[in-house]
Amino acid sequence: TRAVGLWAFPARLMLEVARVLPSNGWLQSVEASSTGLDEGAAATAAPSGGPAATFSGCLPRHRDVADLMLGLGRMHRVEDVTLAESGVEDELGAPSVDGCGRYRHFEIGVTFAAAVPAEAPDGQPRVPASLGGGS
Repeated sequence: TRAVGLWAFPARLMLEVARVLPSNGWLQSVEASSTGLDEGAAATAAPSGGPAATFSGCLPRHRDVADLMLGLGRMHRVEDVTLAESGVEDELGAPSVDGCGRYRHFEIGVTFAAAVPAEAPDGQPRVPASLGGGS
């Protein structure tokens, strides 16, 4: 589902995530909603029905997962970051797009404060250039 009202465009969410995702890992899936995620979508769904996102992917070390969680916590309007899962799928397997292999598979839930639709990430009436706005 789209995160309408929290981000002017779904691309803004991905721009923010790209800024904090360690370069040695990747996302396998992203689920986001402005009204909370379906109960079956993830154990990290926002219980209040507020804006939420769940990210799953692969990173080489648990330290990288922790760094990602810290970065996600610094994103605009983030209220909570929750680790639902972090573990190795196959100790000897090679990481690939289809599976994490010896890398750590993670699932992280993020809940956001409700946003005013026209508000830019820094509270100003403009969008920062780093997120696709003008100078």
